[in-house]
Amino acid sequence: MKIDFYVTSALEKNGLFRFVCRIVEKAYQQGCRVYIHTENASDAQQMDTALWTFHDVSFVPHSLVSENKPAPVMVGFLEKLPASTEVLINLSATVPMFYDRFQRIIEIVSEDPIQKSKAREHYRRYKANGFEIDVHNIS
Repeated sequence: MKIDFYVTSALEKNGLFRFVCRIVEKAYQQGCRVYIHTENASDAQQMDTALWTFHDVSFVPHSLVSENKPAPVMVGFLEKLPASTEVLINLSATVPMFYDRFQRIIEIVSEDPIQKSKAREHYRRYKANGFEIDVHNIS
């Protein structure tokens, strides 16, 4: 399993969601099935909206898990997972219990001190389990 931490200077949620959209678009273009795990229903809805609006000329097929409509990119916040996804983008404050079902995990970290602290906890957990970890600083 490969873990990537993307550290970005975006502090506000809309900036983070736009950044996630770029990552999701790239993963989708590479043929990966993606699950975006958010903190709550509101964040899941905002992520869904961001995926609809981030590009005028392209579209990433996606759906909320709660809609029960399979798509290459799924967005949710509960323990209910879509079948056969390879990439987990974790936007929640905790490492989900089901993280080991994925081939790759992407953690997005803003400059917010609280979020950075949570990301450090995630990093230690993954490291303790022996996973390969890369950190990417994005300006």
